[in-house]
Amino acid sequence: MDCLSKVSLGTASFGNIYGILNQNKVTSFKELYEIIDLFVNNGGFQIDTSNCYGDSEKILGNILKDYKKHNLKITSKFKVTKQSKIEDIKLQIDKSYQIFGEKLDTVLCHTPDIISSNLKNIVLEAFKYIDNRYNFKKGLSIYSKSEVFNLDNKFRNHINEIQAPLNIFDDTADLLKKEKLIDLKNKVIARSIYLQGFLISEKCILSRFKEQHLLFQKYCLKKKIPNKEICIRYVLQKKFVDSFTIGINKLNHLVELIEILERIKKDNNKISINSLAHNNVDNYLIDPRKWNL
Repeated sequence: MDCLSKVSLGTASFGNIYGILNQNKVTSFKELYEIIDLFVNNGGFQIDTSNCYGDSEKILGNILKDYKKHNLKITSKFKVTKQSKIEDIKLQIDKSYQIFGEKLDTVLCHTPDIISSNLKNIVLEAFKYIDNRYNFKKGLSIYSKSEVFNLDNKFRNHINEIQAPLNIFDDTADLLKKEKLIDLKNKVIARSIYLQGFLISEKCILSRFKEQHLLFQKYCLKKKIPNKEICIRYVLQKKFVDSFTIGINKLNHLVELIEILERIKKDNNKISINSLAHNNVDNYLIDPRKWNL
């Protein structure tokens, strides 16, 4: 079975309490192991992590010791602040490599707005360090198109992959190639397909966005399709997106995802899902950094 071949397993909640819907106890190591096992045995090979996600890398590395023969591809990330020195960033990158070795396929800078924050040069220096020392791909994890719009060719030449939001209210990831903001050969990974859990919560957990939450619920009822399936079908319709990241911290969540993907496969994803982005969306909705939780 290969239904998970376009899925990048998000591991931010491995060892952490992460996300607005994940307020329960940390998932046990045993269940996390079972998640990885089921993921791999259903065609999954892409895993997303970061040394900024608490113990996520350490836990994942311990699990993957039993999967040395599997051709898994790990994407990790580093963060940069105005106080960062290049040696600090090198240590982040080296630490990820020490844990994953040759399975480390890509390293992304997960610091938004590097140009407006005057961090472009230190990120470029980090990318050059990767080129000189390692053999994996590099890129950016962004929130908006504007973050790549003003990048010069010198910087663009170092980019192999972009990770960006994509959901029924936000088409950022799909527009990067469509609007020729990045090279067509660059890989695009969608994230935030559930909009940090907002789209799959039964009740609106953010009163400011009550109107949008109700709009989405009505759309699901109209299509007679569950909310998670709507989100996944929407992403899979986008031809300029190579794969998508989805966070999993419970085994039954992965089982449900597999069932959804099997249903979509059976009908060749012929059910058209329309964007709701044109419905006077509050710009704060699509940028979780601005949510006042």
